[in-house]
Amino acid sequence: MVPEPTDSRSAILDAAERCFADQGFPATTIKRIAGAAGVNTALLYYYFRDKQGLYHAVLDRAFGGLVAEGLR
Repeated sequence: MVPEPTDSRSAILDAAERCFADQGFPATTIKRIAGAAGVNTALLYYYFRDKQGLYHAVLDRAFGGLVAEGLR
């Protein structure tokens, strides 16, 4: 069974959030995130340009709603 694209993206974001929280941005590698998400690094790069872009996506998912609420 092949995971749905949104499932893979969500799994990557979940894994990245855990890795960044546990190890911090500098110590977290793309390879570690991909392993934690159960995907290969090529798939990770399909969804995210680089580690910084992935980090921004994690922050946006965590805090984007708060920013949007503050603008209402």
